Amino acid sequence: MGSFFGNFVVQILVGVGLMVFLITLAETFKASALRKTTKLSKEEEFKIKGDMQKEIMALREEVDALKCTLLEHSMSLQSNVDGIKHRLESVETRSQELRR
Repeated sequence: MGSFFGNFVVQILVGVGLMVFLITLAETFKASALRKTTKLSKEEEFKIKGDMQKEIMALREEVDALKCTLLEHSMSLQSNVDGIKHRLESVETRSQELRR
């Protein structure tokens, strides 16, 4: 049971770490592009901002997908834990009935 919770915690930490990494990466791209826009024409600046917005949206969608995956794993693990608890209670009940 201890390794079950250990794996669950590791999955959560990996998911959160990945989200932080992706957001940091997007912010770095944004800052880099903003520095370059000072030398660009308005047309080029508009194109870069549009590309950045697309990239940010793609990263946000990826983060949302990771959140969903993490939630699915969490729900699956919780379902397994509930099933094991139910089986344990059933075995305990049968064991108590046999002792009588």
